[in-house]
Amino acid sequence: HIEDLTQEKFSLQRALEASRTLAKSLAAENSSLTDSYNQQRSVVNELKYDMEKLQEEIKAQLAELESLKMEYTNARLECNAADEHAKILASEVISLEEKALRLRSNELKLERHLENSEAEISFFKKKMSSIEKEHQDFQSTIEALQEEKRVLQSKLRKASVTGKPFDVTKNPASKDMSTSTEDLISIDAVTDDRENISNDASSLSLLPEDGQFEAASVYIPPDQMRMIQNINCLISELTLEKEELAQAFSSELSQSLRLKVLNLILDI
Repeated sequence: HIEDLTQEKFSLQRALEASRTLAKSLAAENSSLTDSYNQQRSVVNELKYDMEKLQEEIKAQLAELESLKMEYTNARLECNAADEHAKILASEVISLEEKALRLRSNELKLERHLENSEAEISFFKKKMSSIEKEHQDFQSTIEALQEEKRVLQSKLRKASVTGKPFDVTKNPASKDMSTSTEDLISIDAVTDDRENISNDASSLSLLPEDGQFEAASVYIPPDQMRMIQNINCLISELTLEKEELAQAFSSELSQSLRLKVLNLILDI
C-alpha cells in the first residue's frame, strides 16, 4: 500500500509540475495576449480617431459637393440663358446681315443713280457750254440786226424828208443774218442771260404788223419780215426752254447732292 501511495505521490508531483508548467505557459500566453490586446486597442483607438477625421472630411466634402451641385445648377441655368441669348443674337446677326445686304444693294443702286446723275450733270454742263457759244453767235446776230435797224431808220428819216418811197434791199449783211436766223431756229437750248436777250429782242420791233411805215411808203421784202418774226418766236422758245433746262439742272444738282449725302451715310 505504501508503494501505491508513493507512486501516487510521484504521479501527483508530476501532475503538479505539469500544472505549474501549464500555468506558467498560460500566464505567459495571457501576458502576451494582454500586450497584444493593448496594442490592438491602441490601433483601434487610432483607427477610431482616423475614422472620425474621415467622417468629418466626408461631411465637409458632402457640404462642398452640395455647394458644387448648387453652382452646377446655377451654371446650367446661366448656360441655358446664354444659349437663349446666343440664339437671339444669332437671329439679330442674321437680321443685320440681311439689312446690310439691303443697304449694300441700295448703296449700289444709289451709286449707279449717282453715276447717271453725274453723267447727266456733265451732259448739262456741256450743253450749257454749247448754249453759251450759241448765245455769243446769237448776240452777234442781234447786233447785226440792230445795225440794220439803224440803217433802216436812217433811210426812213431820209425818205420822210424827201418824200420818196424806197425799197429795203437785201445787202450781204442781211443775207448773213437770214442764214444765221435759219440756223438759230434749230437750236434746242437757251442762253444764260434771258433778260438781256429779251431786251435786245424787244429792240428789234422795228416794223408794224403790216410791214409798212406810216411816215413814208416803204417796201420791206417778205423774207426779212419772216426773219424778224422767226427771231421773235425763237426768243420766246429759247426763253421757255432755258427755264425748263434751268429747273432740270437745279433738280439734278439737288438730287446728286442728296445721293452723295446718302452715300456718305452708308459708308459711315
